Amino acid sequence: MNRARALTSIATGALTVLFWLLAPSQIASQSLGAYVYELAPGFAVAALVTLVVSVSTKINKALIAMHRAMEHELQRQRQD
Repeated sequence: MNRARALTSIATGALTVLFWLLAPSQIASQSLGAYVYELAPGFAVAALVTLVVSVSTKINKALIAMHRAMEHELQRQRQD
């Protein structure tokens, strides 16, 4: 996960929880929080946004190459 994915996930989850708590929407004169705990929709929306941002952002090829090099180095050290 990169910085953009993490920040959008955190912000979206927090905003969803705040909306769920403060929304003027009511069902049978009760707030949304009376039906579903605030963290559940916050987590669901944040996870969905994370997936969308993950698909839409580029993968850093240099970072992947560095990760693979480190994996090979660790495997070599284990064999010694």
